[in-house]
Amino acid sequence: MIKIAKIIIVPILCVLSLSFVNFWIIPLIFCLVITLCNLKEFNFKTAINFFVASYISFILGILVYSLIGNLLELVLEKRFQIGKFRIVDISYLFVVGIISPMLFFYINSLFIKKISFFNNLRKILIGVIVISLALIIIYSYDIHSDFSFKIWQFVVAIILQYIILNNFDNGSEMENIKT
Repeated sequence: MIKIAKIIIVPILCVLSLSFVNFWIIPLIFCLVITLCNLKEFNFKTAINFFVASYISFILGILVYSLIGNLLELVLEKRFQIGKFRIVDISYLFVVGIISPMLFFYINSLFIKKISFFNNLRKILIGVIVISLALIIIYSYDIHSDFSFKIWQFVVAIILQYIILNNFDNGSEMENIKT
């Protein structure tokens, strides 16, 4: 029961903390919430690795968004649209909805061995689908764009929290059995 509450409460805290922060502080607040809520599971090295991996994926996501957005704009022109979606919207949906969450989990799996990318791929893909569908709905109904960051953080936090609570608990039980 505590695990389920933690899986739900942590993403809500992440989203609530977004309301009052600067764009460049978003990963810091996200990492602080995740780390503070998982002090039992994280040691100091894991927490530092999580902060570094999160900022690396955040910066890479921005670079990929800029690259893909500019590349699509050059190839397809600024006026290109699919329904209501402009080329900038399409690149945003593609990068934020698909590439960014995959990049986040992959880079974190490189820095934190207990977050295995390929073992959790099904959960990650479900999260990617949810984020992508939510972003399409947000753009279809012209909802404020800050809402997309909140959706992204909420879904990624749920998946990450689930992975942490399952993998880190199993890892500490295995360490206790060995000693």
